[in-house]
Amino acid sequence: MKTGVKSESRFENDASRYAAYLETPEGRLRADLAFANLQEFLPASAGVNSLRALDLGCGTGAAAVRLARLGIHVTLLDSSATMLALAERTIVEAGVSDKITVKRGDAAQLAGIFQTGSFDIILCHNLLEYVDDPGAVLRDVARVMRDSPAILSVLVRNRRVKC
Repeated sequence: MKTGVKSESRFENDASRYAAYLETPEGRLRADLAFANLQEFLPASAGVNSLRALDLGCGTGAAAVRLARLGIHVTLLDSSATMLALAERTIVEAGVSDKITVKRGDAAQLAGIFQTGSFDIILCHNLLEYVDDPGAVLRDVARVMRDSPAILSVLVRNRRVKC
């Protein structure tokens, strides 16, 4: 069963448009609200340096930069080379390259990319609406999360997702 990202070329062709959207007041507000909600569940600053986060469908890398600035080690995973190039530029400009690893890959293939229990935090923002089988992606997400206390942050935009 195929579980990959639908319309792969969409992300290659629209990456700069998506990055521009994130700079609009609406885009900034969405990102700020999502991060504020996530930050409520993060441990005190003393405990973050040992945390590992995975940002699935990382887009421009803005969320990963925010996590890295808190001291969290972040791995970005995106199937779009264009989006990853934007993310790498964002990471370098923010000066957090030492805290972030960038990987190209399909969220539907997590089982083959990461070991069980690899991450404390997983961001799955604006991704599930673009995969063929969101339930399969979430099952793999559960497998790569550490047992507890792990955090899964899911954001779905504009589409109903069946899991």
